[in-house]
Amino acid sequence: MECARHLVLQCPFAKEIWLLAGNGNVRISRAASAPTIKKWWFTARGGPAKDVATKREITRVAYTAWNIWKEHNRRVFEGKKLTATLVAGLINDEIEELGRILGS
Repeated sequence: MECARHLVLQCPFAKEIWLLAGNGNVRISRAASAPTIKKWWFTARGGPAKDVATKREITRVAYTAWNIWKEHNRRVFEGKKLTATLVAGLINDEIEELGRILGS
């Protein structure tokens, strides 16, 4: 049975996207091995207060989870598939566009 944890964290395809979209950021890439959604979010947002994630990191985490969901829907409802590399590229493109819009 498919659940949110499997879809966003445990599916081999999702894990590959996390590693690619993490763009070398260990905190983000760690999402690929999180045992639960709650622990994943705690880790992704920075865990203890002394290690708080930046807004840019949290944006990347949110966009990655969102794009994994969108790819799932693309596959289920449209019968189309993108590679993990293409999904990671979309995530990077969206974050760059957001940066241009917000002027950061």
